[in-house]
Amino acid sequence: WSSVTKKLATVTGVYDLPHTTSSASSVELDNAAEYPLFTRTHPSDASMALLSVDYLYTQLHVEFLAVLYIDNDFGNAYHENILQFVAEKYDSNLTIVSTPFREGASDDELQLALQRLADTGYRYILGVFFENDYERIMTIAYHLGIAGPGYFWMFNGALAQQFINGQTTLEKDSPAALATFGNAILTDEGGLPGLNPYHDRFLDEWKQIANNTQFMDYLHSKIPSTGSSESINFTRTGDFFANNAPSHIASFSYDAIASLALSACLSYKEYQETKQRFRNDENGDNMLIFSGAAHHFNMVYNTRFMGASGDVLIGPDSFSRQGESTYHVISNILPVEETTTTTTNASTTVSFQGIPLTVFDTTQRKWVQYNQEREFLYADGSTVPPQQLPPLHVDYNYIPIPVRAICLSLAGLAMVLSLIFAFYFCHLNKKDRVIRASQPLFLGMICVGTFLLASSIIPLAIDDSIASQQGCTIACILTSWMIPIGFCIVFSALFSKLWRINRVSNLISW
Repeated sequence: WSSVTKKLATVTGVYDLPHTTSSASSVELDNAAEYPLFTRTHPSDASMALLSVDYLYTQLHVEFLAVLYIDNDFGNAYHENILQFVAEKYDSNLTIVSTPFREGASDDELQLALQRLADTGYRYILGVFFENDYERIMTIAYHLGIAGPGYFWMFNGALAQQFINGQTTLEKDSPAALATFGNAILTDEGGLPGLNPYHDRFLDEWKQIANNTQFMDYLHSKIPSTGSSESINFTRTGDFFANNAPSHIASFSYDAIASLALSACLSYKEYQETKQRFRNDENGDNMLIFSGAAHHFNMVYNTRFMGASGDVLIGPDSFSRQGESTYHVISNILPVEETTTTTTNASTTVSFQGIPLTVFDTTQRKWVQYNQEREFLYADGSTVPPQQLPPLHVDYNYIPIPVRAICLSLAGLAMVLSLIFAFYFCHLNKKDRVIRASQPLFLGMICVGTFLLASSIIPLAIDDSIASQQGCTIACILTSWMIPIGFCIVFSALFSKLWRINRVSNLISW
């Protein structure tokens, strides 16, 4: 645990002792001022954060990502590294919306945090939390509609014990089970069979321990005492090594021991080459092997070798293992076993486990397919990644059919009345005394103008729901001509009539 390692690293720093760990991953341990003699063959959480975003962006081409993280040292550091990495490498190409929740959050608090993610509409979600919150979070997420088919959740090593080193058992067809199927988990495995010949060699040696009774006796002799009559329960038989593959911690531990041993050899060699300058006698040889923080830095930091977990490369920005120098694995979370109970309350449970499919190759520095026989299955059971955003529903604001019918009917009525008035009054009755006094020419112009104004409603009622783009273009152009022409004809006729009446009235008055 990182919390224990921090305390131990403080003590080793005070006593000027080199400290190499194989499991602690807290970013805070990268503080060289506080932990000057600390280094690790296990990558930090920062590496996990960077590679999780790298996989989503480079492999799934995600441009909109939601992050749900626990509000503690682990979650905050993970989140900060994500934001920093995105700002440095992807800038505006990747949009992130983040939502924290406090440790020990109630269901209502989780509901509010997940609702904020649901409001974004994002369908790719990165979960940064621990196993004690997993089932509650996924159950609420499923009820909110942001887990299951159409969505993709990705988790990290905080859930490795739940999906990689073991299995998670949930009630079949429960919201949590439906929300779990087809998601992914990123872990730092430290190697997989067939990727690294050094790791394969390590696996072979591990299995051979089963038949090495001398080593087993040596191993049990090194088990420390608890200070009481009972010793620590660490009984391991040959079957344990024969039937169980080593965890990633075993690979990192092996490389940690190798790093210390190789760096000690390097230190002694350096001492031999500078013996004359130091002018020390042979009794001081051993004192120079581990002689402080500066020597530790040169000893471990500059030791690079191919180990069981890949290319062991420390630094350069900290004393931590470079994340890209070890094997990170993307596993597909799928059901592996069903169990039905035959008790009074019969029920069926399903066990989920991560199936390794994609690995970050330390030599090529890119993601490669590890399992060539299987494709990634998503929550809908297909091999097609979900869409990044919900389907876009566009309201084109088309004219409703009833409105179009009413408008065209009124336009037709106005056009017919214009023709009737023009034909009946201006043509048939043009010799009538009243019509002659009203000036038939101007009356005809008014009828023509109103006809054009009424007919302009027809192209206005046309949109691309009933016409092609070219047809809509023609209708738009006709409208811009018919309305002003019709208005000018009507207005000019009325203005001319009024002007003429005004002139006649003035002459009579004079």
